Amino acid sequence: MLDWYHLRRRVEEIDRIVYRRDTARQLRPRDHDRLSDLADHMQWRLWHGRSDGVLRRLQLMLRVLIRPAVKCRPVATLLGKLIRELHRYLMNNADSLPDCGKRWRSGQRISSAFIESAVNQIIDKRMSKSQQMRWDPLSAHRLLQVRVRHIDGLLRSDFARWYPGFPANESGAIAAA
Repeated sequence: MLDWYHLRRRVEEIDRIVYRRDTARQLRPRDHDRLSDLADHMQWRLWHGRSDGVLRRLQLMLRVLIRPAVKCRPVATLLGKLIRELHRYLMNNADSLPDCGKRWRSGQRISSAFIESAVNQIIDKRMSKSQQMRWDPLSAHRLLQVRVRHIDGLLRSDFARWYPGFPANESGAIAAA
């Protein structure tokens, strides 16, 4: 499932460039108006899982950017690069685009940013040069594997499989302690 946060950031970057004054100055009003119209509501469409409409809009934006009067402008090069990256990202992940609006209304998660933040904090802390004892990348990777198994609730069953005498449930271990 695509993460809404990262997807939104890509669209916002395109919007930021399309709606800049500098972009309006570099392009003819007709071309700038067309790009602005196509950029409108892309986030809304992605939020509601309508990537096909966004893909069509991105293709039309690329057609505007390859016009002879537009393609020689510096903003067209940057905007074209960002649009092609978003288009490729959506094409490669089209089957993973959820209807975030529906998920949000039903109380489901729409972002994995909180997990990424926790992982980054752990890694940054232990990989920092100011630490007395640093981890190498392999050790950090192994820690993350163990942490994921714990979060998924599978670590205890792994230990029970590896060590037959290992207590099968957590409540017995807590009562014994």
